Amino acid sequence: MSKQSRIFKLCKLKFFKSILERLLSLINPSWRKQMTQNLNTQSNNLITQDYQFTQTWFLNVCQYWPELFSRLGWNSKEPKMILEIGCFEGQATCWMLENLIDNENSQIFCLDIFEVPEEEQTGQYKYDLKDLFQRFIHNVSVTGKEDLVQVLVGDSKYNLSQLVSHELSFDFIYVDGSHDAKDVLADAILGWMLLKKGGLMIFDDYLWEFFEQDIVSAPKMGIDSFINCYSREIRIIRTPQNYQVCLLKK
Repeated sequence: MSKQSRIFKLCKLKFFKSILERLLSLINPSWRKQMTQNLNTQSNNLITQDYQFTQTWFLNVCQYWPELFSRLGWNSKEPKMILEIGCFEGQATCWMLENLIDNENSQIFCLDIFEVPEEEQTGQYKYDLKDLFQRFIHNVSVTGKEDLVQVLVGDSKYNLSQLVSHELSFDFIYVDGSHDAKDVLADAILGWMLLKKGGLMIFDDYLWEFFEQDIVSAPKMGIDSFINCYSREIRIIRTPQNYQVCLLKK
């Protein structure tokens, strides 16, 4: 990574950090201290390690995750099964490998088409899709835990159906794939079938408004529909921010 590229990323992270710190001043001081420490750690790792990330979406929303998993009693030294629906360059994948997995019998299944819909690449949202899959593989290899990662390329509905048919089960499922409401709902339903009782499911981009008034092209309607239909099986976990939705399976 060039020095200029590192400086650009560091400036961008400092910008997000300043915004987050202003927001954190409004919540419990102990939460603020822990989350600010996490932000500093994640920022330093992104700059100093040999990752090839062109986007920092996950870094901007994951600051409460350490406290959340600690509160839920997550033990990384136990064998864990994690399912990630939508992984892009693997920033969330790498974070989970480094922070949620410390057992050689654990696995992360990553599902992605490794493309971005053309309609989502307008204005400021232009993505470097050249060698996207290779960047993902490279980033995962930086963790030294690439052998624990299973990659399924293609439509998530098909691959999730295959996992259901093989009767796999997961401790944690992260849903960040297609943002169409109907696709989010399908991912949620199939993913829920794979989630163990007591397992955690997190949806990203609950308040995503890329298409503004076109609500069927955003995740919120799909997430709300799923929660309404499965309300008897769900316990909602409250977090410091509302951009992600966290659910425990009863």
